[in-house]
Amino acid sequence: MAPRCRLPFAEPAMPTDTVDAPPALPAAVERPLRPIWIWLALIFTALCVIQGGHQLWRSAGLPTGLGRTGISWEQSCASTEFCPIIRIAPGSPAERAGLQPGDRLRPENPIDQWRGLWVGETRPYIQQTASGERPLILTADKATAFFFPQYIVSSLTLMLAGLMGGLVIARSQGRRALVLIGLAYASFAITGQWPRMWQSTGLWFVPFYVVLNVIYYGSPLLFLAGARALRKEVSGRDTLGIRLGFWGLVAVQGTTLAWQLHAEMTGRTGLFGENVFLAYALPVFIGYVLAAAVLAMAWRESAPEHRSRYGIMLVAIGCTFLAGVFDMGILLTGNDYLSLSPLLISWYVAFLAGTALFGYAILRHRVIDLGFAVNRTLVYGVLSTVLLFGFWFCEWGLEEIIPAETREANILISAGIAFVIFLTFHHVRDWVEKAIEHLFFRTWRDNDARLKRFLREAAFVTRPEALRDAAVAEFSRFGQGAAVAFYEVDADGMALIAGGSPDLPERLAVDAQVMVRLRAGREALQDDPALPEGAALALPTLYRNELTGAFLLSAKPDEAVWRPDEKALLAEAALRIGLDLHALAVEALKAEKARESQRADILAAELRQALAGRPAVA
Repeated sequence: MAPRCRLPFAEPAMPTDTVDAPPALPAAVERPLRPIWIWLALIFTALCVIQGGHQLWRSAGLPTGLGRTGISWEQSCASTEFCPIIRIAPGSPAERAGLQPGDRLRPENPIDQWRGLWVGETRPYIQQTASGERPLILTADKATAFFFPQYIVSSLTLMLAGLMGGLVIARSQGRRALVLIGLAYASFAITGQWPRMWQSTGLWFVPFYVVLNVIYYGSPLLFLAGARALRKEVSGRDTLGIRLGFWGLVAVQGTTLAWQLHAEMTGRTGLFGENVFLAYALPVFIGYVLAAAVLAMAWRESAPEHRSRYGIMLVAIGCTFLAGVFDMGILLTGNDYLSLSPLLISWYVAFLAGTALFGYAILRHRVIDLGFAVNRTLVYGVLSTVLLFGFWFCEWGLEEIIPAETREANILISAGIAFVIFLTFHHVRDWVEKAIEHLFFRTWRDNDARLKRFLREAAFVTRPEALRDAAVAEFSRFGQGAAVAFYEVDADGMALIAGGSPDLPERLAVDAQVMVRLRAGREALQDDPALPEGAALALPTLYRNELTGAFLLSAKPDEAVWRPDEKALLAEAALRIGLDLHALAVEALKAEKARESQRADILAAELRQALAGRPAVA
């Protein structure tokens, strides 16, 4: 997005050898990608997340094995020139070698200008002196570890986007549009195009440097390719103008990047001279603008029932693009990613908003069908962790604002900060949890509430056939239109009493595998080989631990899985319906018994009356 740095930070921008600084989407019109491409995309994602993880490791002050010589010079100086040194790190190998700011130096190998150093590794230089040139060899010592909370927060944010991209790829079912958009989000996990750790060793550096630069500056092309594929899914159109724009941008971006990489490897001046910003930023932002335009076309051409889902996705990616604008502002105002400037805070807000909205589209509106159950406990656990980290960050900020001598002189200030945060945390957590429940789980909650209300009202139904039909209809509604069949036990197994579909059996044999398993386990079955063909869920009805019947449910029409909480709620509902049906049967027997008793009394009375009026026999 920006020259030589990823959102919102990267390696130092100067050339230096120091390193201490609801319904599913329409079916795709194209054939699904082969599994090999999905695996390659996941490997790509793993590479991006590992690269970002190393930045997180370094920002936490943990050892990396990398070293320094302590030399820094101006960015605009090509590595084949003798560049004036602008800074010498105190106590560094450069200072011990007698070098001073203002001395003119260049690396013997131009590529060393960009490559990191291991502790103990030597690096040859050539120094320009008044009497000529002289060789100089410096041995790197251990780089000073630093702790950067801003970098930690940024790394976690970008790695979250990368992991989300990998999750989308893994659950894409080979859909080209989803794989490409997942790759675009995965590429955000790379926080800089400099190779890490062992990648800086020997011959590994050059290929890794090239690959990481291609990934680093290729994310807008991935977004644009994903937007094209998504529009083709929606409308079946991929116009000539969009194709020409895409391949033209690929040609411009590829040529510019190849020229710039060649210049860096050979130590020459790049295509745009000192203004490296133009070499990278302009094609990147053109790509994002085109991607947003194509996504807007997909939104406009989509069906009305899908438009809100595409709209949320468009806003989410728009926030992600907006973060790039704030990143450009940081670069233009001094490349300062360590101070909490308004631009950096705006970057945090825009990028987190984009990631959160993208997750919202997945979790609730299901722009991308992940096909897995989101556990509320897991969501709230992650939420509490994020809030704790946020409060820690606030405490750190307050301690930075309060003068150190005041804090040390009066320990009550620190205790007061901790106490206020402790009291505030619970209120903020409760408020955020309610907001999360409303945003992400409101549909689930409303669906659960309707089923529970039906169960309360079911106790007042007076006819068994009405209760059976109502239960089948309610279970089908709860399952978003899934087929439901209710069976009751008879002498030969189970017979279909209510509901049903062509995919579900009319009868279950007494010793069918599903019958045996329901009698033995007396619990709901899901994804079980004993289930008959067409059934995804079996819910037993019991009385005194005896199987009295069962509900069979098919898969949901959108092929989403039955969540664990849905399975548990339906299983409890089936048990209550079974008990209500048994109670109605008992009441019917009692009523029948009362009627038979009344009929017997009437017959007895008539018999007595007939006997009383009968003349005696002589």
